[in-house]
Amino acid sequence: MTSKQVIILSSIGGTLVIAAVLLMVINLANQAKKNMAERQVQQQQAPTVAVKRQIRKVYLTRQTKNGIETIEIDSTGTVIKRDAKGKIIKTGRQGFATTNSLFESINKALDGQPINLPSGYTIVVETNQGTITVNPGGSPSPSGGGTGGGDIIDEIDDFVDHTLNPTPTPRPSGNPTPTPTTATPLPGASPNPSTLPAYMTAPQFTCEDYYKTGSKPIKISNVYCGLAEPSPLP
Repeated sequence: MTSKQVIILSSIGGTLVIAAVLLMVINLANQAKKNMAERQVQQQQAPTVAVKRQIRKVYLTRQTKNGIETIEIDSTGTVIKRDAKGKIIKTGRQGFATTNSLFESINKALDGQPINLPSGYTIVVETNQGTITVNPGGSPSPSGGGTGGGDIIDEIDDFVDHTLNPTPTPRPSGNPTPTPTTATPLPGASPNPSTLPAYMTAPQFTCEDYYKTGSKPIKISNVYCGLAEPSPLP
């Protein structure tokens, strides 16, 4: 191989190396631009925040020999219990702390193992993430059995049992007898004669009464009575 051929091959090799380097630099620059664009898009997007499930209302239904009874509990602690005919047999309200404790227990049960409800029971939970229905016979967990649905039912029953019925306002039956009132006399008004002593209500003295007995002259209350006048002749 002549020196001229060596020079030509060296030039070609150098050119290829330079091209490869330039291609690698271009790829790195493109990749950097792509990564920067992705970061800008992520920064403009709203951050994803996990929203905690909040229970708004819980329904418990149970099958009895008379039909299906229902219990309804909302987030304000209001309790409504109905019999199989839909008649309200108990209503009232529990405190916030007690209600929150019950809902936390139900939330933990929903987050944990499947809930095994006894036959004839159904629990419906309304939340900010949707409605969850728990039916009897939850699938068993690997540890066996699943969450005891009976414990949740007992908590709901205790919650209802300790909810006091509202105290009814007593109302009078029939037509109430009006209470007599005594009028108070205004200042300066004459008192009622029936309330005065006897000596203040006696008739005013007259000389005619004095002449019936006959006596010496007398003066009573600025009234002067002389001797008794003789009775007229018949």
